[in-house]
Amino acid sequence: MSIGRTGSGTSASEEPSQAVALRRTSEELAAIDGRAAKEGKTCSEAIRQALMASNA
Repeated sequence: MSIGRTGSGTSASEEPSQAVALRRTSEELAAIDGRAAKEGKTCSEAIRQALMASNA
């Protein structure tokens, strides 16, 4: 049985993605949403990119 949606195209492995709950304060949410909008990305894309950059 497969869990998750098909890959979002942002993953090098193209594996199905997994949903992960992430608690954010309203200030954190506003900062992430603002950055995503400025960069023309979705909130999820901005979070993925930030996580990948922090692990580089």
